Amino acid sequence: MTTLDDLVTLVRAPAFALSERSGDLTEGLCGLYVDDRRVLSRCVLEIDGATPSPVLHQVPAADTATFLGALPGLHVRRTRRMSGNGMAETLELTSGHEAPVEVSLTVRLAVDLAPVPAVKAGWTTEPVMPVATKGGLRFEDGDVRVDVTLAGLVVSSDWARVMSRAQSDEAGGSGVVGVRMALSPGEIRAVDLRVVATASTRAVMVPVDTVPWSTSVPESEQPRLARLLARSLADLDALRLADPEAPGDQFVGAGTPWYLTLFGRDSLWTARMLLPLGTDLARGTLRALARRRGRRTDLGAAEEPGKILHELRGEELAHGDGGVGSTGMVLPPVYYGSVDATPLWVVLLHDAWRAGMADGDVEDLIPALEEALSWIRGALDDRGFLTYLGTAGAGLANQGWKDSPTAVQFADGRIAEGPIALCEVQAYAVEALRGGADLLDAFGLPGGTGHRVAADQLVERFRREFWVEDASGRFPAIALDGTGRPVDTLTSNIGHLLGTGLLTSDEEGRVATRLLDLSSGYGLRTLVDTATGYDPLSYHCGSVWTHDTAIAVLGLARSGASPAVLHELCEGLLAAAPSFDWSLPELYGGQPAADGPPVPYPSSCRPQAWAAASAVALLTALGGM
Repeated sequence: MTTLDDLVTLVRAPAFALSERSGDLTEGLCGLYVDDRRVLSRCVLEIDGATPSPVLHQVPAADTATFLGALPGLHVRRTRRMSGNGMAETLELTSGHEAPVEVSLTVRLAVDLAPVPAVKAGWTTEPVMPVATKGGLRFEDGDVRVDVTLAGLVVSSDWARVMSRAQSDEAGGSGVVGVRMALSPGEIRAVDLRVVATASTRAVMVPVDTVPWSTSVPESEQPRLARLLARSLADLDALRLADPEAPGDQFVGAGTPWYLTLFGRDSLWTARMLLPLGTDLARGTLRALARRRGRRTDLGAAEEPGKILHELRGEELAHGDGGVGSTGMVLPPVYYGSVDATPLWVVLLHDAWRAGMADGDVEDLIPALEEALSWIRGALDDRGFLTYLGTAGAGLANQGWKDSPTAVQFADGRIAEGPIALCEVQAYAVEALRGGADLLDAFGLPGGTGHRVAADQLVERFRREFWVEDASGRFPAIALDGTGRPVDTLTSNIGHLLGTGLLTSDEEGRVATRLLDLSSGYGLRTLVDTATGYDPLSYHCGSVWTHDTAIAVLGLARSGASPAVLHELCEGLLAAAPSFDWSLPELYGGQPAADGPPVPYPSSCRPQAWAAASAVALLTALGGM
């Protein structure tokens, strides 16, 4: 079975391409995608009816790749470059024959406009029939149009016959563009293929301005960190998006291939990690999310007044997994099923203000701040904790960053039942309430005292009810279940508590020590390897997530709890980076570093926003900024 790790991923948001290592788009997950739809499901190069054998491929940047192939007497170079609405490809043929030859170059194409979740789940989607245009082919259905052109295209006398045969093919909906060319010995001939997708409406758009962060990054004395930082910033550039309602507001899409849109949690953490490079990205992210904050109570969308969204899409999407009991789910275009996005929005606003965001920009967001703080206070349950309860089939089972159905489990492997109060969500709430109070005070508004009291009370309740103990000592449980019982598993979630004000300095020291029990040598395992449910290649129960380790590193730097643990975790990520061409993925295996290089997770996103932003977090934590 072909996995993401077997494919070549290129991105220039909001478009991305998944191809074979030959450069062809063939089957399975392969395709060119724009705005959550596969706008090209097949793109196969043939020379005189034969497919070139792949020789080598190179990906020098997130949006560019070169594929080398060969046929007897011919060398083929395909250089693919992504744009925000499609891709362009230069096809070069070099003759190795001793005499002049004529060859036919053809590209076989198909379009199905399948939604991203349908492709991910392996569902079949009906193809779109092509029509011939003056310059190539057009595929059109509803409000989406895909135009394919080939520079130097020759429409042969049998074009009508070729199109007729293609339309009657069992696969249906395919088309061919091609040229016939003469090649002298050693001669290089090139043609240009271009694919452009247009739609009448879009949830996100291609940014028109330059990157919203400083490109003057201090040089690191560590060569590995310098290489990681350079590649990561280039990846983040390729993931940039803008708000169609306010094109000047930029944010970073969560990642390719499945999450190339505005995500509350992911986009907020990315902007927060990049604050040392300026506040423009934070401003755009905060505004785009505030513009879409909850206005009403809608159970299907998990919307509530003041709540910050989880994800934004252009249309309703049916997912094949992720709901309670893995029953599948259908998410509306704007979905709010996140318990932590709202406090993280407040935290970013506070931190951006402290980092120098203009008072006028902050003041414009004060109404959204007040509504977000009211949502946090109103969402505290009768125990006084910020909780969530997933709904079967109608949304995510878990609504923290570990949102898979089995993510919150006891040490013996039992799955916790809701309502769930996650430990890191309480830390975010404390930060938000105190930071929000500071903002209200600074802008001469009432309410700060009440929010500080609520934060202090939450701290005391947490200290009383979350701490558990095993043979190695005390640590905070990942969560409380619906009965108030601590979910007694040692997890990486505890790293998110550091430096938030939730813990005393003594407690932060204990947490720092227990992080060592989670270290694989390449970063923090999401679940300790002694737990019953541990699986190093699970999604959230033993794998290593890049951003998760980086958040713990930032917390260690803020708290000063243990420089030794901080450097060990930084070293782990830096040691893993070369195995991924200095573009750290969303997650990878939790196997011990002593066993060999890090093991790729088969469906990990790369490039991915908060994984790429983690490079800036490392530089910050190590004193580089």
